[in-house]
This record gives sequence, C-alpha cells and structure tokens, in this order.
Amino acid sequence: MRFWTFWKLLSFIVDVPVADGIDSQGNVIQLTLRKGQFLLTSPKMIYSYGSRYEVLKQAYEFFDVYGMKPVSVLFLGSGIVSGVQLLNSHGIVPDVAMLVEKEPLICQWLKSFVRPFLRAKNVELVCSDAVQAVKDLKQLFDLIVVDLFVDDVVPEFVGTETFLRNVVRLIANDGLAIINITKFPEGNMRVANNIQNVLRNLSVEYATFEVGEKNIVYGIRRK
Repeated sequence: MRFWTFWKLLSFIVDVPVADGIDSQGNVIQLTLRKGQFLLTSPKMIYSYGSRYEVLKQAYEFFDVYGMKPVSVLFLGSGIVSGVQLLNSHGIVPDVAMLVEKEPLICQWLKSFVRPFLRAKNVELVCSDAVQAVKDLKQLFDLIVVDLFVDDVVPEFVGTETFLRNVVRLIANDGLAIINITKFPEGNMRVANNIQNVLRNLSVEYATFEVGEKNIVYGIRRK
C-alpha cells in the first residue's frame, strides 16, 4: 500500500505508467496513474479516468444522477470504474454495482490494480459480452450506463432494437439508462441514428445531451 501511495503522489507531478498491452481486437491500451487516478486509454480514446472522466461527469450532472442516489447500478463497458468513482466522489456508495466487461485484459487490470481501491467493496465484475449480459440479467437497476467502444468505434449492436429493448427492460421504476456515443469516426453516427429510431418506437422518455463537439449522450427513462 505504501508503494501505491508513493506512485499516487508522484502522479500529480508526472504520469505514472501502470500497465500496457494489446487487447483482443489488436489495439494498444494503456493504464496510467494521472493526478492520483487511474486513466485508461487507447491511441484514439480516453476510455475512463476516475472521477475526472468528463463525459460521464457531465452526463451525471445533466441527468441529475447524484440527486437520484442510485442504490443499484449496471455498467456495460466498465472502463476503469469511472462510473462508480464518480458516484463515490459525491458520497454515493451503491448497494449493488455490477461491471460488465468483455475485454480480458481490462478485466485483469480491474482485478489486479483497481478493485482493491474502490470504496464500494460489493462491486461485482462480470467478464462477459454485454449483449449476453442484458439478455440474461433479471434484476432491475436504478442506473445503467452503456459506454461500449472498441478503440473509438461504437459496436453496431448498441443501436439494435433487441439490445436496446433488453437495456430498457432492466431499468427500475424512476431509473435511468445513459448511453454514450461518439460522433467520430463516421460509422458511429449510423449507430446514433439507429438508437434514435429505436427509442422513438419504444415506450420510453428520452433526451440527448452533447458533451463538447464529439460526444452524444442519451438519457432514457421508462414510462
């Protein structure tokens, strides 16, 4: 623990490399300590950055997630647990926190480096495909965050009716689902348009929120 305290303090001066490797899709990914928090990146994307992950931070504020005080949360695409750490930074420690992550290397890093430092000790890591996870899960969640990328590409299935219906099915009463999409590369806008079309046909209320020039965030509530 003293070792980590030293590196954490050092990271306020200079980025401290923790681990790097090639993911199952052939992309380079890196885990770094920056300003006391874990940063997960690929050459084109910031996947996660503790409570400084700006996209999710602004989305939580826009959709009043902190006011909701969710007690059960599901993250599809765990990153390095920014979604949980942002809640923790506002004094919210969910009773149930489930992380679904398909990439084996990220799962390994979560187990080895990140999970021991989480305030919420009941975090469950499910190393599985998000499509299968939302199909199999039975419990409902106050907050669901869909933050799925392969480098900077959003998987096509995120915009399918089957996947979105399964996500909506898992939203608890007065709950919220958040979906993060980037506008670039161009193919991501096809996924965004598909999401828009599907949501219009589902029995949901939804709003969109743009973070900077790159990200579109959907907030979905069941009627």
